[in-house]
Amino acid sequence: MARLLKGNATVTSSQVVDLTVADDLTVTDSLTVSGNIIMADDTSIGIADDAERIEFDSAGDINILDANLGIGTSIPQTMQHNHTTTAFSTAWNNWGGDNIFLSCVPGAGQDNIGGNITFASPASPDNRVCAIASIQTGTDQDNNGIIFYVHPSSSYTGAITEAFKIAHDGVVTGTHGSYHTSSDERMKTNVVTIPDALSKVCSLRGVNFNWKPEFEPADSTASSDIPAGEKLNAGFIAQEVETIIPEVINTQKPYQDTGVDENGVQMNDGVDEKKSITDGNQLSAYLVEAIKELVTRIEALESA
Repeated sequence: MARLLKGNATVTSSQVVDLTVADDLTVTDSLTVSGNIIMADDTSIGIADDAERIEFDSAGDINILDANLGIGTSIPQTMQHNHTTTAFSTAWNNWGGDNIFLSCVPGAGQDNIGGNITFASPASPDNRVCAIASIQTGTDQDNNGIIFYVHPSSSYTGAITEAFKIAHDGVVTGTHGSYHTSSDERMKTNVVTIPDALSKVCSLRGVNFNWKPEFEPADSTASSDIPAGEKLNAGFIAQEVETIIPEVINTQKPYQDTGVDENGVQMNDGVDEKKSITDGNQLSAYLVEAIKELVTRIEALESA
């Protein structure tokens, strides 16, 4: 026999009652409810008075306290552990194997954002600093890719900014330009052989340099004992290349919202419109045509 105890009151399993509990409710066996369980503000469910696990607060929130949440598992290994035995599927309408499915539906439209995840700063649990989202990357509503956002501003009030995007057709773009590597003739138009390649290549200057420590790539010295800013590098100066072969240069747009400091002064990282060489393959095309021009000149001299 199941019993409900409230003070000295006992309700047997054969009785049907409307029960209002103003204090604590102890269930010694099982409890079947055919209606609603309504929790008052600032009440909780727990294994004991001093070990509450689910809290219903006055703001209308439900909080899980000092416990792991298992969805599909009775032995959650972390704060939230989602488990399914169904295999992941690539079908558009098979959600059975999805551990998490997120949706945001502002409607169809190129560059509209769909399901997304945002991340907090290591310094503050309340600051949005990074995000991953689905995005419509074509004119058709079924052309969808994925986009990554980062927080480039030196002020926490600055907006997150697009850093990397994979479109529905596999085209990859980022703050340093396009990473499109297709060479298919059917995708190109206005094809001409590069003119004066040798002259342009001879005008380029290869340089050795050190990165300023604050701009050195994160993995540049990861496996080295060389301090940041002291590792020798080789490459080009983008501004110099731009005056000779401008089509290989990408200019990163200035951050539209880098925030303001406590005095209302606009803040940025001190280097707006960063420039980079978008794709080494483009420079290689100049090198190939330059070598061919040089070979032609050598052959002419040899046959003279």
